[in-house]
Amino acid sequence: MNEKELYAAICMILSDRPVEKIDAIFFHGRGVDDHDGLFELSTSFYKDGLAKFIVINGFDGFLNAPGRGFYLSEFVTRRVLRPYIVLSDAASNTKEENDAFVKLSRCKNWRSAAILTQPHQILRAFLGAINSMRKQNYLMRLYAIFPHSTLWFKHVFGSQGAENKERFEHIFEELKRIPIYQEKGDLCTFPEFFEYMKNRDKIP
Repeated sequence: MNEKELYAAICMILSDRPVEKIDAIFFHGRGVDDHDGLFELSTSFYKDGLAKFIVINGFDGFLNAPGRGFYLSEFVTRRVLRPYIVLSDAASNTKEENDAFVKLSRCKNWRSAAILTQPHQILRAFLGAINSMRKQNYLMRLYAIFPHSTLWFKHVFGSQGAENKERFEHIFEELKRIPIYQEKGDLCTFPEFFEYMKNRDKIP
């Protein structure tokens, strides 16, 4: 893996933010106790009129990863109206979630969205979303959002409910996954990422 490209991609994604009102927020599922700031951030976008819909994974949940019932309850408690909480197809990992989010967007004719997750996972999730768009031949204007205040030394479960350890330690797991998943073809390459970011605003 080219470390310079990795560093550049991290800098770019951690300074990203929607520059327009967006159609939807793609809320990636997290493990138990790893939702700090995510509900608050997505709800604020909805209530401020910056995002119309919030999309959650339609899966039942497994291991230490809660399912759609948990997410629906959290948003209803925060007074997000049920018609604006949309379920995607059930997905068991980040790649499947991205595939389901893009598939749903095509059906709804959504043209812009924000990927939402914790900051240590945002690059991998974004690289995967670009890959899903390319494979489904449906390009959108995607942005990254994540909490700007993070409890890095809190013990949390990983994104699929595995490995309960300090959130700080999950950073290293993410860095390991990126080149492996790029090699598998599950994530776009860094040059493809840079090209997308360069031309994102030209996407109709």
